[in-house]
Amino acid sequence: LSLHSPLHLSLSTPPSPQSLERMKAYSAAQGRLADIFVGVDVFARGEVVGGKLETNKALEMIRKHDFSTAIFAPGWVYESIPDKTDFRKEQDRFWSLLSDFLYVHRPSSPLPFVSSFCQGAGTSLYWRGQREVDRSWFNLDAQELQPLYYKETLEGEGWLRTQGCPEDAWSGGSSLLVEGVLPSMLSKVCARIFSLQVPLSSRVFVSLIYKPSPGVTVSLELKTADATLCTHRGVQDIPSDSVEPAALTEDHQLVRQFSQSCGQWNPDGWTVRCSQLELQGCTLRDVCVSVQRDGGDKDTPFKCRVGEIMILDAESLSVPPLPVQSVCIYDVVWLRGANKLHLNATLRWRYPAQLVRHFLVYWRRLRGPDPRIPSGKLALIGRAYCPLFRVTELTVPEPPGLLELVVEPVSREGFRVPESQWGRSRLSYTEERTDQS
Repeated sequence: LSLHSPLHLSLSTPPSPQSLERMKAYSAAQGRLADIFVGVDVFARGEVVGGKLETNKALEMIRKHDFSTAIFAPGWVYESIPDKTDFRKEQDRFWSLLSDFLYVHRPSSPLPFVSSFCQGAGTSLYWRGQREVDRSWFNLDAQELQPLYYKETLEGEGWLRTQGCPEDAWSGGSSLLVEGVLPSMLSKVCARIFSLQVPLSSRVFVSLIYKPSPGVTVSLELKTADATLCTHRGVQDIPSDSVEPAALTEDHQLVRQFSQSCGQWNPDGWTVRCSQLELQGCTLRDVCVSVQRDGGDKDTPFKCRVGEIMILDAESLSVPPLPVQSVCIYDVVWLRGANKLHLNATLRWRYPAQLVRHFLVYWRRLRGPDPRIPSGKLALIGRAYCPLFRVTELTVPEPPGLLELVVEPVSREGFRVPESQWGRSRLSYTEERTDQS
């Protein structure tokens, strides 16, 4: 066994305090207890400790013995409820019971850090606060980094909860709902929503998009640590400092650059707060949403819907975008039905995955059998979350014809790329043959 490989031990019976004690005493397990994963069946089949809504009892027992856990069949939550519309509520309830026993793995990545909390599904599809598709959809490629979902009891009658909410969103299918009661003895509360390990540049631009309830002020609070202390993965207990980025006015150079890169948009009830942070040799460890009472000393109920958080190197706002390259069309299939011609084809291109949020795929007619008809305008076909897209049953003009398929990248920051940098490929066709260029 290598030092980093998991240690496999078999139990003839479900885990119990006695069997875990025997495992802990096993000679090969010494110094490697975290490499041993003890299985927990959420369905609670057989004579087991915990399971179902008492799965937390099993995790508590396993954690007392310093083992890791493998949770089997958490789909029990969905399968066990008669009314499937209650799934989100019951899902939050199930995992909140386990939250005290779950290890938080900190994603490690360079800037930019962006999340609109999309879970890869939704009842509608949003872009910049506007509903673009008014129907249910599912695409896990669209899922973004998820926050910490939990419920916490505060002093007095206070409480705090974070949960995903598909009822409104800034981008994708859901937003983050931070809600609770700010008790009279506290002037503010801080909800930790991300635990990360992201090296920061010397000047950081921060964008927070949210919808607050009346009576409270919402801002971001970041926890940073000395970058030299964050060189080992899994290190949790590192001293950190809380910092609040300084708010920027609309006429600040960075805000103007940001607005220009975003293009025209209509926040429509969303608040866009831009700020910056200047520091040296730091790593971002936690992102928190701070909710502060505007005045008074009474218990204050609040709801804050967070649409998007973006943290990026301020210098990147002036970096020109890259072009889409090597667009090609293949696997072309023509179908005819209801006196119409339909194109089916696969479109592939090259673009750095770490720079893009999604791609928009368009088509237009360049030339048809009647030369008097001018070229058509670009029409959206769909979104792609990787550099591969299948065009299906696209109605096109009768041959002979020439059409163009176009790929527009949308950057991780949500910036639109100039049309000169989009990718294009043409397809000419006649009744007898098809040529690509």
